[in-house]
Amino acid sequence: MCHAIRQNVAANESAFEWSKKFAQTRRKYGRGTSELIPYWCLPDDYPFKYQIERIVPMYPFSQDKMKYDRLINVLALYRLTLGQPRQEELIAILQREDLTKEKMEELFFDLSPYSRDKKKIE
Repeated sequence: MCHAIRQNVAANESAFEWSKKFAQTRRKYGRGTSELIPYWCLPDDYPFKYQIERIVPMYPFSQDKMKYDRLINVLALYRLTLGQPRQEELIAILQREDLTKEKMEELFFDLSPYSRDKKKIE
């Protein structure tokens, strides 16, 4: 479990025990979602107090910028193939290729256990 998730749950729930804190969060924000909430991720409407921040120092006259760009490209492709969240990096790469929206949608497939974009079955 991510440290940022535990910090947010601890800051937003009044219970003393962890199991009760997570149960409160599940009741408030996890209805109708997968069992990943709140243990693995938190929904967009959650009152976040702590977030993960990526800090990458770039030193002048180094090759770090090229290596970082390559790392982001590989990371985006990795996330795409495994259906992981945060595909912004991949979208930025594909936008540089001047692909149409329809072509980009053909490249995506969803392997996640739940999807916010899926229509509800009526």
